[in-house]
Amino acid sequence: SIVWMRSSCRNDSELLLRIAAHVSKPRRSASSTIKEPMNPLAPVISIFKVLSVCYFLSLPVRWSTASRASSLRLMLRFTFASMVLGEDEILGQIKTAYPFSKDMGYTNYELNTIFQAAISCAKKIKTKTKLSKTSVSIASLAATKIHNYKRGKKKVMIMGATGDTGNKVLLNLLSYGDCEIYATKHIQHISNPNAKSIPYSDRYGYVNDMDVIVSATRGPHYTITYGALKNLGLGEKKRLFIDLAVPRDIDEDVVNINGAELISIDDFTAIAKENNRLKSKEKESGEAIIEDEMDCLLKELTFHNNREAFEAMKQSRKEDFEHFVYKFRDVASSEEFESFINVLNKMQEVENETI
Repeated sequence: SIVWMRSSCRNDSELLLRIAAHVSKPRRSASSTIKEPMNPLAPVISIFKVLSVCYFLSLPVRWSTASRASSLRLMLRFTFASMVLGEDEILGQIKTAYPFSKDMGYTNYELNTIFQAAISCAKKIKTKTKLSKTSVSIASLAATKIHNYKRGKKKVMIMGATGDTGNKVLLNLLSYGDCEIYATKHIQHISNPNAKSIPYSDRYGYVNDMDVIVSATRGPHYTITYGALKNLGLGEKKRLFIDLAVPRDIDEDVVNINGAELISIDDFTAIAKENNRLKSKEKESGEAIIEDEMDCLLKELTFHNNREAFEAMKQSRKEDFEHFVYKFRDVASSEEFESFINVLNKMQEVENETI
């Protein structure tokens, strides 16, 4: 795809935008069955992806201020449709990858400034909005349900822990630190040392000791049936069964077992949709933060790129402020001069507020 893009683009700037669109195509998350809304953290993700591809292809990243602003905003729109609203896992990955690239000498002042501003922007969105306060991930919702199911230590069996959804549930539970996790295996061994690996064929032998049983496999058959549980002669104990599979993994009749509660992926999907609705209200706040931070970033880069010219002007211009304004008026266009006067007025307002 990259080779074809390169041959069909007129210049590197156009190629960068095409790459941004390509790497940010929507991909269905295996941990969710709903369409997720747009993500204000998209600039961080987009810049990271595009610059990673640029490094791999040895593309020059030299944009003017105008083309940089246009490119960043276009990348923002490209990635908005594909990222999970409020999920910040990618931020941690970038915070790990960026220092490595910097230490290896792969970045310059401009890229350092962009990455640092993007990370700072993401942190502001996380702290000043409610986007990261409510999960829209099915796996995260399931883990939260398990965490709140009962106080103290809980024994949890996960079937399908090597798959995407099951593994995310496992990792989320480990972050809570209040679960003893048993993960079934067929052939592939569970690599996480904090989970006990047990043969899938022995799963029924562990059910009696479990507080929660999670199933998230891709198989066409039930992993847990009512008949098999009934034959176990389970004692009186509350148990939570969580079915995150499509089609269903757990026989719906298990609710006829004393103390059994069954939650399916449909239940979590309904919760996730409501959370998405609530999060979407915060989207505009996140976008406003992005625009403010983008403006500050571009001004910083413009100032840095012209610092030598500023020094030269300081040495050559000895006239007072009034003469400077007159000269600016003579050289600037009407729009530029009006903008300049507006900025001066803003500066005066800020000074008046501090008095």
